[in-house]
Amino acid sequence: MENATQIQALLDHFGAIMLIFLPVLFGAVEFIKQKLHFSGRAVELLAVGIFSLFGVLVVVSYYYPDQGVSAAAVIIFLLMCALAPSGLYKFINQRSSKGE
Repeated sequence: MENATQIQALLDHFGAIMLIFLPVLFGAVEFIKQKLHFSGRAVELLAVGIFSLFGVLVVVSYYYPDQGVSAAAVIIFLLMCALAPSGLYKFINQRSSKGE
């Protein structure tokens, strides 16, 4: 029963973090997609890679908070935060200019 409680706590932790940072992850994917001129399957693989990397960092930092993994997660998260606004801007700008 203890394992089920621990798994539920991890899923709650993971879900809360992913939900809050979903726009950041989406913006980072959009930024990289625009800069590297990705389309189609390459964008899907990029998104899976970024979301998986962030997910693994969240899970590992949950189980090993004192092992330096948190520092790596913070650095990667800050990089994604730096890329996200530009990616979101480009995404919104492309869609809003098509309606004109």
